[in-house]
Amino acid sequence: MAVHERLPKLDFLVIGAQKSGTTTLHEILKQHPKIVMPEGKERPVFHEPVDNFDAYFENVFGTYDPAMMYGKATPRYLNITSSAARIHAAFPDIKLIAILREPVARTYSNFNMCVRRNNITDDFDAAVDGWLDPDALSAARAASYGQGVEAKCCVAWSEYS
Repeated sequence: MAVHERLPKLDFLVIGAQKSGTTTLHEILKQHPKIVMPEGKERPVFHEPVDNFDAYFENVFGTYDPAMMYGKATPRYLNITSSAARIHAAFPDIKLIAILREPVARTYSNFNMCVRRNNITDDFDAAVDGWLDPDALSAARAASYGQGVEAKCCVAWSEYS
């Protein structure tokens, strides 16, 4: 049985580029009395095959209340192309809220986050020169989303196509 044929369900997903405002929107939506958002924003489920959505839902949201709207915000779904098919298979009528940010501003914000995490020691100009190297850009475009690749993908993740 497909996930969408039974309860619990998700009503909407906030997807978007990293550093584009998904956390802010998550926090705003959490304040609405009829919307349930998980305590932790980064609680992905569609990044890999969904084995037991009911157990995931209970762990993340608690008891299902059909009078409420349930949503999640996870920027990962924009980078993991296989997520789209999983989301559609589970909830073909789900509403998607996609947030994008002007690419240079997004890249610069991603750079600053990587610096704070000690993943980049170059200045921004030197980092951009490295990211725009044709071989580095090609590798970044092919890289799987996850820890360890973020500092190499700041430009590639700003290419929304």
